Amino acid sequence: MIASSSSSSSVNKEIKILALGAGQEVGRSCIIVKMGGKTIMLDCGSHPVYEDQRRFPDFTLIKGDKQSLDDIIDCCLISHFHLDHTGGLPYFTEHVGYSKPIFMSYPTRDIVPHLLEDYRKLAESKQNERRLMNKDKDDKQAPIYTQQEIERCMSKIVPMKYNETKMYNGIEISTYLVGHVLGAELPRCFPNVLITETTYGTTIRSSRLTKEENFLDAIVSTVNKGGKVLIPVFALGRVQELCLIADRYWSQNDMTIPIYYTQGLAARAMPSYRQYTDWMNESVQEQNKIKTEEQRKEEQLEYEQWAEAGTAWMHTSGMNASWNMGDRKTASIFDYEHVLPYQAQFLHADGPMVLFAAPGMLNGGISQDALRLWGVNERNLVILPGYCADNTIGGKLLKGERDFDVISGQLQQHTSNYGREKNRSKSPSQKYDKRDIRRDHIDTIHIKCPVLCLPFSAHADALGLAMIVQQTMPDTVALVHGELDRISYLQNTVFPLIGCPCYSPQIGIECKISIPEQ
Repeated sequence: MIASSSSSSSVNKEIKILALGAGQEVGRSCIIVKMGGKTIMLDCGSHPVYEDQRRFPDFTLIKGDKQSLDDIIDCCLISHFHLDHTGGLPYFTEHVGYSKPIFMSYPTRDIVPHLLEDYRKLAESKQNERRLMNKDKDDKQAPIYTQQEIERCMSKIVPMKYNETKMYNGIEISTYLVGHVLGAELPRCFPNVLITETTYGTTIRSSRLTKEENFLDAIVSTVNKGGKVLIPVFALGRVQELCLIADRYWSQNDMTIPIYYTQGLAARAMPSYRQYTDWMNESVQEQNKIKTEEQRKEEQLEYEQWAEAGTAWMHTSGMNASWNMGDRKTASIFDYEHVLPYQAQFLHADGPMVLFAAPGMLNGGISQDALRLWGVNERNLVILPGYCADNTIGGKLLKGERDFDVISGQLQQHTSNYGREKNRSKSPSQKYDKRDIRRDHIDTIHIKCPVLCLPFSAHADALGLAMIVQQTMPDTVALVHGELDRISYLQNTVFPLIGCPCYSPQIGIECKISIPEQ
């Protein structure tokens, strides 16, 4: 998504950038841009780790003593649905105070409320766990926001189509595809200032084909030896992509070992993935076209068989018949053949299996529960396919740590509504490991199984970022949403070779960028 001011004032010859979040850090992306007499806010995310006041962008940097931000911010744009870009929206509109429109793509509009509600429930569950662990303390921490506040926030959304341009309050807003996730946008233009993330700024990744081969080889070699494979994933984007890869391989090689994915959020968002395939890359669109054509041929064959049988029946009975397709839905590549919804008992089942489970950083939820039960067996495998913050369990695994303290509590069964069902009795046929899920004390677990980092992140690596800069040819680049070492590497090593000046805004310190005369 791109914004430009229609102001023709000759006074404003600079662009000011203020990071309320994501300044030399990954998470809570929120960038204030002032240009042409307008103030635009880009994204409003939450931090993947912090649970205190650092969870959301620091709006005190701009609000002062005002009751709301309506008089300060002219427009708010959302790039894509990830929580580190949207998780703070209800806090922003309902707590801080903002009532103007918020612009995002149609796919983002459809998926965001599911993400926000899931995030709210997880935060509420963690607050309850902390209260259990601090029974003598008066924990009166309020919820991050309520379901009603999410609904009121979403009523302010203005969705935009692919390649659409809108004018609002003297600001021209255009949407373009970027490919990071479904509904993400990137302009094809030549901006004065390019603001880009730098999450993988020091990384050069292998080719897509090599990544897929390594991913599948690791899974197949483990399950063929009787092991279980845990793949912690973010509930949207990564899981759909990796499930497609595994499902296609299973079909091509007649594999029968079960693959499961945790439903919940992923299942609720699946209609959007089926609906908005035209927002996806050409490969996905082509695969979806083939699947739709296969369905059309099957339906045609069924009709011809029905017509042949129906004609004979009408001839003998003298009655009319009609062809009824019923409630059959249009085929989609996201109708997996081998990837099945996760159920409670699968975590404790014997035999090999593959499990895609959220959250991706192993900081709670079913993925952490599976790690406790499966990680103690050397025959099993953990594959980390995405970014993990340093102080999460996923990040610590990547650094080589293998001993972890985790909050535990009463015995529970695992369900897609994780943390909601309590005191459920188990049937005699269910055999729980002694390390089963408890929630009233601290357990120490030691991970014995191998841990592989096979990144499928949609974030650009160092070469990708350099290519974006070369393609868009900005006058200046502002580097955000990355840790300082990655930003410094790009700023001092990569971008000088392109001849493009760089800034790295810190949270709370305004960057002033001079704009050359046209």
